[in-house]
Amino acid sequence: MRLASAKFKHLDSVQPFLLPDTVPAFRVVKQLMDISSFDGPYILRSALKNEGQKGQLLSGKSLSIGEIDSMQELNEAWEKISTQVDLAEVILQKEIKWESHITLTYEKDFFFAEIKKKNGPQQFIYWTPLAQTLHDEIQKIRNFLRPLETYLLQDKCWLMEAGILNGKIYLFQLHPLSLDLLSTIFSSEMVGQIVSSRMKFAKSQGLWGLIKTEWKARTFRHKMKDESFHPSLIFLNWEFLFHYFRIFCMLNQLGPDAQSFARFLAMSFEKTWMSSLVKKHLELANFFRKNEAFDPMNLGFESQGLIYIGKGTLEGTVGEDIHTCDTISLALIYQKNARPRVILTKEIGLLSHPVLASVENGVYLVLGMSELPKKGARIHLDFDQKVIRIE
Repeated sequence: MRLASAKFKHLDSVQPFLLPDTVPAFRVVKQLMDISSFDGPYILRSALKNEGQKGQLLSGKSLSIGEIDSMQELNEAWEKISTQVDLAEVILQKEIKWESHITLTYEKDFFFAEIKKKNGPQQFIYWTPLAQTLHDEIQKIRNFLRPLETYLLQDKCWLMEAGILNGKIYLFQLHPLSLDLLSTIFSSEMVGQIVSSRMKFAKSQGLWGLIKTEWKARTFRHKMKDESFHPSLIFLNWEFLFHYFRIFCMLNQLGPDAQSFARFLAMSFEKTWMSSLVKKHLELANFFRKNEAFDPMNLGFESQGLIYIGKGTLEGTVGEDIHTCDTISLALIYQKNARPRVILTKEIGLLSHPVLASVENGVYLVLGMSELPKKGARIHLDFDQKVIRIE
């Protein structure tokens, strides 16, 4: 029987696009006498009238009872669920004992997810075609979403709930979502602000769109003199930083990748009309990051390789004017008297606070080193040719 409630109907519709059992097996239950066999564990899930509607999710209002392993437990669960007011639909579904739970909001070319492990804190991950959180689950989620992309064009924004077990993603919930409801869904109120202020890098953006964004960026920079700190400003600032990155790529006929962004950051060491604006947004990014109240996401790019951020050539000695490290310490960047000229690091988060703080303070960088030279080694660097020689 096809699912009809707003809460469950999309689970039924997307099954043909997904691998078998990605949506755990289910059946509609109208009366318990219809069930003749039992092979748990199951979860009995219900939907109320109007639940799952785009603008009124009524999330958490209906009952779901899991860990059902016997007919007696099923009878007890049915008694509780069937007495709900405005009951629309009930399904009995195979229960997945997930290792990680995913709450995800999706738009075309964008998703933002909160991942909760059974034993551990939640993590936030973020993906756009340009930049993404450097997290192990990113590619797994992208592969999961890819066959759904055509179906999801039906609406602008979607909410999904899923679980990961033994490396496989199982889809539990899917329905359209109003952006106004984001802050009520995730465990952090800041998620709604982050998503609504997300980075924009649309290839279809024309001249008029660029002009409008430029005016918004100018207004934003001027307002910062009086604006009190708000977490969403971190991500709104990214929108404007990437506006200038788009212009940089257009002017130089570059694709928006890690190497291009490194050139873009290196450009801030020069004295041009764009470099002064970029430095201002880097300054704001680092100012906001000092005030943020949540663990920052380690953002970067796919397929980075070795990344050089600097101009021209220079020589130096490890332990003197060249510093080596696995990850960059902010304390090192903000000390004025002993700040290194160059940092060689294994770090790859091009959009991380330490990397941007280094660029803002004129420190040259080589990112993505697999091995670090030893103290006392003499280093020759050519940032234009992207060459490093170690003696």
